[in-house]
Amino acid sequence: MSENIEKNTENTVEIPKRLEKLLSQFPGLVFKGLDAKNVPVLIVQKQDMAAVTAYLKDNAEQKFDYLSCLSGIEEPDKFGVVYHFYSTILNHQVVLKIYTDKDNPEVPSVSSIWITADWFEREAYDMYGIIFSEHPNLKRILLTDDWEGYPLRKDYQLNEPKSYLNVEREWAKELRTES
Repeated sequence: MSENIEKNTENTVEIPKRLEKLLSQFPGLVFKGLDAKNVPVLIVQKQDMAAVTAYLKDNAEQKFDYLSCLSGIEEPDKFGVVYHFYSTILNHQVVLKIYTDKDNPEVPSVSSIWITADWFEREAYDMYGIIFSEHPNLKRILLTDDWEGYPLRKDYQLNEPKSYLNVEREWAKELRTES
């Protein structure tokens, strides 16, 4: 198990007991430490994502039945997705992070496990262009379908804003011609 613990020379954090079995079952899973709210942070590899997330939801010691937040992130050389899970049954939390390269930003969808991931993943796609493989309806959710680019990427270029104030919708034209 020691190989999937990142060394932190400044302060050593003990792995929560409930995560030891999880870390031993998935050698690619890395315990990163605790976040600012003392929630354990784990880094998962793409190939392990489906098995790890199913384990987090179904295992009797984990029972993470609520995905409270999913966020896209961009680091200088990669994109990532951060998942905040909560167990309403056992009253504990965990943060899971997965990274992907910038050339092909794709990670597995978890929307078949947590229904709340559906819209969270669509938002991360809309803002960062992260593709969630096997997502049932991956399309823009906040921006219009004709929007070009992904506004939260660091390389996003602002163009002249499109004005939709004078755009007349088809249904409005029909209403006017009927009256």
